[in-house]
Amino acid sequence: MDTDTNASSATNAADFSAATVVTDPVDPAGGAETPPRPGFRLVRSRSDRMLGGVCGGVAAQLGIDPALLRIGLVALTILGAGAGAVLYVAAWVLAPEED
Repeated sequence: MDTDTNASSATNAADFSAATVVTDPVDPAGGAETPPRPGFRLVRSRSDRMLGGVCGGVAAQLGIDPALLRIGLVALTILGAGAGAVLYVAAWVLAPEED
Protein backbone atom coordinates (compact mmCIF):
# COMPACT_ATOMS: atom_id res chain seq x y z
CA MET A 1 0.00 0.00 0.00
CA ASP A 2 2.76 2.46 0.83
CA THR A 3 4.46 1.80 -2.51
CA ASP A 4 1.41 2.96 -4.49
CA THR A 5 1.08 6.15 -2.47
CA ASN A 6 4.75 7.05 -2.85
CA ALA A 7 4.75 6.29 -6.56
CA SER A 8 1.72 8.48 -7.24
CA SER A 9 3.08 11.41 -5.22
CA ALA A 10 6.43 11.15 -7.00
CA THR A 11 4.64 11.22 -10.35
CA ASN A 12 2.60 14.26 -9.32
CA ALA A 13 5.73 16.08 -8.19
CA ALA A 14 7.45 15.33 -11.50
CA ASP A 15 4.40 16.53 -13.46
CA PHE A 16 4.30 19.76 -11.47
CA SER A 17 7.98 20.55 -11.92
CA ALA A 18 7.83 19.86 -15.66
CA ALA A 19 4.78 22.09 -16.03
CA THR A 20 6.37 25.05 -14.27
CA VAL A 21 9.58 25.19 -16.29
CA VAL A 22 9.99 28.64 -17.80
CA THR A 23 12.13 29.03 -20.88
CA ASP A 24 14.65 31.83 -21.01
CA PRO A 25 14.63 34.09 -24.11
CA VAL A 26 18.40 33.75 -24.33
CA ASP A 27 19.71 32.01 -27.43
CA PRO A 28 21.67 28.94 -26.30
CA ALA A 29 24.21 29.30 -29.13
CA GLY A 30 25.21 32.93 -28.71
CA GLY A 31 23.84 33.87 -25.31
CA ALA A 32 22.14 37.00 -26.66
CA GLU A 33 18.45 37.72 -26.62
CA THR A 34 16.48 36.96 -29.76
CA PRO A 35 15.72 40.08 -31.81
CA PRO A 36 12.16 41.36 -31.56
CA ARG A 37 9.80 40.66 -34.41
CA PRO A 38 8.95 43.73 -36.49
CA GLY A 39 5.50 44.87 -35.50
CA PHE A 40 2.71 46.84 -37.05
CA ARG A 41 3.45 50.52 -37.53
CA LEU A 42 0.63 52.95 -38.27
CA VAL A 43 1.80 55.25 -41.06
CA ARG A 44 0.16 57.26 -43.82
CA SER A 45 1.13 56.55 -47.41
CA ARG A 46 2.61 59.28 -49.57
CA SER A 47 1.97 57.54 -52.88
CA ASP A 48 -1.29 55.60 -52.40
CA ARG A 49 -3.69 58.18 -51.06
CA MET A 50 -7.20 59.28 -51.85
CA LEU A 51 -7.79 61.58 -48.90
CA GLY A 52 -5.10 61.43 -46.22
CA GLY A 53 -3.21 58.23 -47.05
CA VAL A 54 -4.41 56.33 -43.98
CA CYS A 55 -5.93 53.38 -45.85
CA GLY A 56 -2.95 53.16 -48.19
CA GLY A 57 -0.49 53.10 -45.30
CA VAL A 58 -2.43 50.57 -43.23
CA ALA A 59 -2.96 48.35 -46.28
CA ALA A 60 0.78 48.42 -47.04
CA GLN A 61 1.57 47.37 -43.47
CA LEU A 62 -0.99 44.55 -43.56
CA GLY A 63 -0.13 43.45 -47.10
CA ILE A 64 -3.67 43.77 -48.46
CA ASP A 65 -5.32 45.75 -51.24
CA PRO A 66 -6.13 49.32 -50.17
CA ALA A 67 -9.47 49.19 -52.00
CA LEU A 68 -10.66 46.40 -49.68
CA LEU A 69 -9.70 48.46 -46.67
CA ARG A 70 -11.50 51.52 -48.04
CA ILE A 71 -14.67 49.50 -48.69
CA GLY A 72 -14.52 48.11 -45.15
CA LEU A 73 -14.06 51.59 -43.73
CA VAL A 74 -17.07 52.92 -45.63
CA ALA A 75 -19.13 49.95 -44.40
CA LEU A 76 -18.01 50.61 -40.82
CA THR A 77 -18.93 54.27 -41.20
CA ILE A 78 -22.42 53.46 -42.48
CA LEU A 79 -23.20 50.52 -40.19
CA GLY A 80 -21.33 51.79 -37.14
CA ALA A 81 -23.00 55.20 -36.89
CA GLY A 82 -19.92 57.07 -38.08
CA ALA A 83 -17.32 55.06 -36.14
CA GLY A 84 -15.27 54.49 -39.30
CA ALA A 85 -15.06 58.21 -40.01
CA VAL A 86 -13.98 58.94 -36.44
CA LEU A 87 -11.26 56.26 -36.62
CA TYR A 88 -10.05 57.59 -39.98
CA VAL A 89 -9.78 61.17 -38.74
CA ALA A 90 -8.00 60.03 -35.56
CA ALA A 91 -5.50 57.99 -37.61
CA TRP A 92 -5.02 60.91 -40.01
CA VAL A 93 -4.14 63.23 -37.13
CA LEU A 94 -1.99 60.77 -35.14
CA ALA A 95 -0.17 58.76 -37.81
CA PRO A 96 3.01 60.15 -39.36
CA GLU A 97 3.71 59.92 -43.09
CA GLU A 98 5.90 57.01 -44.12
CA ASP A 99 9.63 57.59 -44.46
